[in-house]
Amino acid sequence: MIVFTLRELKCAWRQAAAVFETADTKTKTNAHRLLLFYAVETGLKAVLLQRRAKQDSEDLENFFKDSDGKKKSGHDLNNLMDHLKVGASLRLDNSINLDVLRVPIPQRQRTACCGELNQIWRYGAKAKTPNDEMLETQLLAIQEWICGELK
Repeated sequence: MIVFTLRELKCAWRQAAAVFETADTKTKTNAHRLLLFYAVETGLKAVLLQRRAKQDSEDLENFFKDSDGKKKSGHDLNNLMDHLKVGASLRLDNSINLDVLRVPIPQRQRTACCGELNQIWRYGAKAKTPNDEMLETQLLAIQEWICGELK
């Protein structure tokens, strides 16, 4: 993992959020939501560093291990929020249903966890339950909380 400073993370968070916020609501796509996802991820990591009085992300990977010491996804926003003790009201749905794959037969169900949301939007899929708009709303609520933390 590349080490970044708290200042760089805050700057990246502000820039990504600003690009998302300037997009026209009517023409917003999952590419815009992907940028929001990364803004939230970066903002949460900045809050984590700030609360720990760290100036860089040197030891940040320690927060991405489960109880058995196995590495977890660094994109798991719920994991980050658990470490920050944000509270259950801001947690993302951890079971996201996608369109069924029709080929090859037999059809296959597809589900993802919140740590894979970036892949859903990056690779052009659409979330069905909860849908993309609902996930965006959840991310915006987290973004608002981050704004309060990083004043």
